[in-house]
Order: sequence, then structure tokens, then C-alpha cells
Amino acid sequence: MDFQPDREYLHASLVTIYGECVTAYPYKGGYRFDFAVDHPDYPPVVDVRIGRDIAPERDGFIEGVGLPDVLTVGSAATVSGVLRSEHEDSDVYLSATEVRPTGELGAWARGLRFAVEGLLTSRGNPDRLLGSDIHCRDFEAAPWPRPISTVTLLSSAHSSTRADVLAAVEPVITRKNLTLERPDGIVVSGSDAIASLVAALTAVDAESTQLVLIVRGGDWLSLRPFDSEELARAVQGCAVPVFTAIGESHNTTLVDRAATMSFTTALALGNALAAELDAQPGQPRGARFGRRKPRSS
Repeated sequence: MDFQPDREYLHASLVTIYGECVTAYPYKGGYRFDFAVDHPDYPPVVDVRIGRDIAPERDGFIEGVGLPDVLTVGSAATVSGVLRSEHEDSDVYLSATEVRPTGELGAWARGLRFAVEGLLTSRGNPDRLLGSDIHCRDFEAAPWPRPISTVTLLSSAHSSTRADVLAAVEPVITRKNLTLERPDGIVVSGSDAIASLVAALTAVDAESTQLVLIVRGGDWLSLRPFDSEELARAVQGCAVPVFTAIGESHNTTLVDRAATMSFTTALALGNALAAELDAQPGQPRGARFGRRKPRSS
């Protein structure tokens, strides 16, 4: 059966699929998750939703923890439900009526676990690599290098995420007479993304730049290069701090974990950097790189 059947019997299409939860987040009073499947009749990632009418009561949902007692990010499961669409021309999603976790990790989660273990044996930070919520929520808590005179932005030349960063930081860059480097030819998607970004990170000179930004939008399927251990090691080994904003707010990639700091969105990163660059000399605007901001008495 095709995953997108004729609309006339769409709402009567009860299906059961086996796969792995790769992202999960609250949605309209219930929950929503991307479900990676390996089946010729389905797309690689199925949009699964648990409506508010059957979603269990859960407080304190945390990204990376998933749906406690129902589905954990990275766990394999069997999901049954009905194919639906929000309106005639919208994409089809699976409205789940039953979720049966197997208690095992899926292939993606197993690979990610081994990659994290490999990073920890090199120069990994356990708090970041193993944390469930690693995104920076407060720019003052970010370990900004000081001083910052040059920032290198690695992104697609015409992406909306690049535009978000530029809109936030260019006015400050211009006013402060700082430098924002935007190397040409950077690839952040597809099979060439890993090699392109590894080469760019390796070429960073600590004497000419103080901070590298990696930004990329998109859904989980398009972000697979950012779960590469090779790219994560390049981020760890970069000569200067690397800050990331990859995917959507509920995405957490291996590269995010390996970075010095990560943000939920490119706009959040851009606004945080702009605030840091606009700080007056000597003003306590976050911790120095590698040191925590001292508490006021």
C-alpha cells in the first residue's frame, strides 16, 4: 500500500509500521515525532502524531527524553494509526492510536551512541555529549571567546538560516568595524556536506578568527551529515570555538553535541552573538571561553 492513498479512502486507512523515533516534541496538546522506517511502501521518515485526546498526561517534556513510558527518542517501536491530512492539499500524516516500544534502540540511535562514546574518548565534554537538553537558552551563559574581532560563518549562500544570522549581526559588525567572513562554496547538505565542512573547519586559523558559526535549517532527514562522527571530530578539533544552530528547535545532532555551544535556531544564535558583540568593553556579557561567569555576591 502506498503511504499517500487516494483521498476518498484516506481516513479509513489503518496501518501498522515498524521503525525508530528520531525526534519527538509537544504538538497542539499532544505529541508529534518523526518516525524513520525502512519499507518500500513508505517514505524514509513518517510524520506521526499523537492527538491530545489520546496523548498521556506528561509534564516537563524535555527534548531528547521523548515521550516517557510511550516512546523514547532513538527507540524502536511499532506504531498503529490512521492516515490523515489536515486539508485536501496537505501532506499525509499518521494519527497514532497505539505505540508499542520494543525496548531496544534503533539503528540510528545505536550508531549515535557509538559515535558519542568515540568522541568522549578523544576530547569530549560529557555534560554536552550526554546531556538531554544541550541548547543554550541564555546568551549570557554561553562561553564566548574574547575579544571577538572576526567571525567565520559556514552556511549555504542563499539559505534562510544564513539570512537570519546576517540580519541580526551585520548592523553590529558594521558599527563596530568587525569582520564577518563568509567562505564561498560551503556545502551543508547532501553527500558532499561532510567533506566541505571538515575542510573549512580544518582551514580555520586561530590568529585570524575567534569564532566559527555553523548554521543549517531543515528536517531530520536532511540533517544526516551532522550526525557524522568525522564531522563532529572536526568540530571538536577546530582551532577556535564552534557555535551551531542546526535544523529546527527540536533537533539535536551529534555536531551540536560536539560544538562549544549550540542554539535552537539560527535567529537565536544571531541575536545572542549580536548582543555579545554589542557589549561594552569590560562589561560582563557571559563567561570567558572555558571559564564560568562568576556569580555576583
